[in-house]
Amino acid sequence: MNSLEDLRNFNVRKLAVLFAKSDEEVVEFFQSIPGNYRHSWVNHTTNFVNPEDSACTNGVEGLWSQAKRRHKRQNGTSRGFIDSYLDEFMWFREFGGKDSMYNIWSQIHEYYKL
Repeated sequence: MNSLEDLRNFNVRKLAVLFAKSDEEVVEFFQSIPGNYRHSWVNHTTNFVNPEDSACTNGVEGLWSQAKRRHKRQNGTSRGFIDSYLDEFMWFREFGGKDSMYNIWSQIHEYYKL
């Protein structure tokens, strides 16, 4: 994700629905994502690392753990705000750090042009 607009267009609900889909539908969804994106998966019934491209789920599981940990420190969360919590987590992961104030102000300026 390269911009605030990319974050706005990321649909968490659509991604969550994929868990109930067939493998073909999941592949079709990930192939439809624009930009420089590569999707890999691991069949855990046969191995824990994809032998073709060395993909494993440790990175995804670690990232999900970070997202949950951040909000557990806030003494609970509301299910109604999950999308907002994930938006915030993704924004800070992409644009946070030492330039976070510059990033937020430049994105506000870009989105709300005067």
